[in-house]
Amino acid sequence: MNTDLKCVYDGMDIVTISASENAARCLGLRKNGTVISLSDISPLEVTDWKNVIAVQQGFNYAEGLKLDGSCLFLDISVYR
Repeated sequence: MNTDLKCVYDGMDIVTISASENAARCLGLRKNGTVISLSDISPLEVTDWKNVIAVQQGFNYAEGLKLDGSCLFLDISVYR
């Protein structure tokens, strides 16, 4: 078991995260409704995601649910 933990973000503003166990990526939802992506491979371009209230990181997708009920979606296969 690997116990080498490291801090990858310390903005003190993350309210929830979603991580993919297979894709080595995670999304962090900030208090202000914006999203960050962290990855050992290549972070996703989610800097323009605003007014988000929930995130989901899957193996080949990333989704965000916005306050108005609309959804944001990224096809991760384009990042390979």
